[in-house]
Order: sequence, then C-alpha cells, then structure tokens
Amino acid sequence: MLPEAFRIKDIRKSRGMTQQELAKSSGVSQSFIARVERGDVDPSYSKMIKILSALKNKKMPKAKNIMIRRVVMIGAKESIKKAAGKMKAKGISQLPVMKNGAMVGAISEKDIAYAITENPGAKTVEEIMSIPLPIVDDNSDIEMLSSILEHVPALLVSRNGKIAGIVTRADLLGLA
Repeated sequence: MLPEAFRIKDIRKSRGMTQQELAKSSGVSQSFIARVERGDVDPSYSKMIKILSALKNKKMPKAKNIMIRRVVMIGAKESIKKAAGKMKAKGISQLPVMKNGAMVGAISEKDIAYAITENPGAKTVEEIMSIPLPIVDDNSDIEMLSSILEHVPALLVSRNGKIAGIVTRADLLGLA
C-alpha cells in the first residue's frame, strides 16, 4: 500500500484542484472522482491514466516514489515450479530472471501457463522466459511510466546503475 501522500485526493488537493476541476480536465465525471477518492471504485487503467494526465502539469510522483523496493528475482536455471511458487507466495505475476549476475529475461504467469499447455517438457525458467523487463531511471515521471506500461506488465527502476525497485501497472492504479 502506498503512503497517503500519493493518493489521488491528496495529489489533487496539493495542486489546489477541486473534484470538479479534475473531472473536467480528465474527461470523467465528478461523481466518479469522488468514488475513486473514497475507494468505492477501482478505476480502469485507461481512466486512471486520464486522471493522472490531468494532473501532469503539476509536480507528479516519480518512479522512486511509487516503486516497490524489494524486487523478487529468480535464477535462469531454477525450476518453473519454483518460479510459480515464488509468484504465488509473494502475490506477484512476474519475476526478473538473472544469470551470472545479469538480467537475462523475465518470467510471468502467462509464460508459465503457456509452458504447461504448449511446452510441457520445459523444466527451467530459461526455457520459457520472455525478454527482460525495461529499465527506467528512478526520476522518471508518471507520464513516462504509464506510456511504457501500456506495452509491458512491469518496469525495473534503476538508481546509480543498480536495480532499486519495480513498478507495475497495479502500482499506478494504486495511486487512486
């Protein structure tokens, strides 16, 4: 869960905007903004992007403000079963894959499901992994993150050349 400072209501208020102004700027209704702020509705990804875009002319949170700092990774030689177990235990849907200290790919629930049905002989993560997750700087803004996350499920965040965190689509939606 994100700190209260990164909630839509707090961001809106810190920018001196009313619900009506935010609604008009984002193209959604004022009642929808109110329901999002109360937590009565979980906005769709597209509506959340509209709301965040309406706030973009003001200071927006950066990747470092919303990233999950503990990145769960898996080795390329590990079993698919171990990857699935890690995902289930941590409540996550993808893992960066490491080999000899380097990022070599990513494995997702989708990759595992595909392996079960289409490649049942696969045993290790490296046999079914996808391309590595993109890496962005920790000062990247929400607008940049959201545009990249339209195409990938997650982004790794770097600080001083080292992986410092991960941002997923769910983390952007968590701003609501």
